[in-house]
Amino acid sequence: MLAGLGFGLLPDLQMQPYIMRGELLDLAPSYYLDTPLYWHHWQCESPLLQQLRLQVKAHANASLQQIN
Repeated sequence: MLAGLGFGLLPDLQMQPYIMRGELLDLAPSYYLDTPLYWHHWQCESPLLQQLRLQVKAHANASLQQIN
C-alpha cells in the first residue's frame, strides 16, 4: 500500500500513523469491521507460559480498542 501499488485492509492501530502523515487514505472511513480476538491456552500451562499469557493479555487490554 505504501508503495502505491494497490489497496488493503489494516487495523486502526496499524494504519493511524500513516493516515496522520498523509501517506495512506481511508477509502471507507465510516465502515467498521469488528473481529473478536481469542487467546487459546491449555489448562495445565507452565509458569513461563502463564506469564507470557498474562503479559499478552495486559498489553492487549492497554492498547486495543474495547468495544461493548
